Amino acid sequence: RIVELEIPEPIDSVLELGSVVDSSTRSYLPRHKLPDDPTAGAYALEERDNRLVLWFDYSSETSPPPDSITVTYSVTAGISANGIEIGRINELYENHPGIAEGENVMPVTGAIPAKTEKQIVDEVSARLRGRDRALTFSEMRHWATSFDPRITGARCANGTELGNAGVRRCIVVTLALRLDEFCSDDEINLLCERLRSFLKSRAPINTHFKVEVART
Repeated sequence: RIVELEIPEPIDSVLELGSVVDSSTRSYLPRHKLPDDPTAGAYALEERDNRLVLWFDYSSETSPPPDSITVTYSVTAGISANGIEIGRINELYENHPGIAEGENVMPVTGAIPAKTEKQIVDEVSARLRGRDRALTFSEMRHWATSFDPRITGARCANGTELGNAGVRRCIVVTLALRLDEFCSDDEINLLCERLRSFLKSRAPINTHFKVEVART
């Protein structure tokens, strides 16, 4: 009545778990997220031998365990995952009039770094303390620093911003970043926008955030 599933990739390369669905289309959530959907099943997580293990407990149910469970997850190889050297792209995908050949003259990099063990511990601790909601500046700082390993620190303060309906109160989050790990200002702006949405989804309703970067 206990089902165990092991993710085959090393735990450092697992970026996040997506959907978990069994053969009867029943969805499953981590135990700390169950209040969001009381009809869903639950699973527990364990790290074992550098692998991520999912546990499903059917001992309290009258029906037998499902025939199969499908786990969808994403992996990453870090910030060099999409690295393409200069001159590596030298074939055209399809023919174009007047263009005989092409070649990339700049290297290409990308991908999202996998979360470190400290980030995961900080994130889980924040969820356990605040029932998955950031209620204090300290909790908001923990959420911000667990969002991306390139964020080395965060500072929160009350502030104001111009919204669609005029001036409104907001929480200003000022980040300290390892700027040398970003390729452009556009990538920094994208990180700020993603973090703003991330914090808003984990804060009480009608809480607004403005994310800035401390440049020294």
